[in-house]
Amino acid sequence: MTLQDEPVMPAQAPVDVLIIGAGVSGINMAVRLQQILPNKTYTILENKSELGGTWHTFQYPGVRTDTDVWSYSYPFNPWKKNKRFGSGRMVLNYLIETANKFNITPHIKYNHKVINANWDSSNNVWNITVQNNEKIINIKSQFLITGTGFYNH
Repeated sequence: MTLQDEPVMPAQAPVDVLIIGAGVSGINMAVRLQQILPNKTYTILENKSELGGTWHTFQYPGVRTDTDVWSYSYPFNPWKKNKRFGSGRMVLNYLIETANKFNITPHIKYNHKVINANWDSSNNVWNITVQNNEKIINIKSQFLITGTGFYNH
């Protein structure tokens, strides 16, 4: 079955902001949106079944940060551990804790892979095509933010 053969679901309700990726950048953007533009709606689309991005992907023994965690932890949720270089599991737990603390988790749609995004100038809206398991979903959004990092998941 190809994408052209798969059923296209009706378009979902539009959101003001669509964020691609529930890793470090996507979580940061969601918290900042809530703080600065609390009346805007947003959704985070995550290709995998869990949040965390790089820190969910790399689980090999000994994985850790290569810079001190205090430097790149969120200012709105500072790193409180006394370890300068956090293990991969510690960073993943920190991201999960942050997403839960700031009520980001309900906004994440897991197993949603963005296939295509097109800007519609006549309506000033993004048309995003998303694959969720065997379904193709269309989502409209005024703003589109990619927080996908550097790895192809």
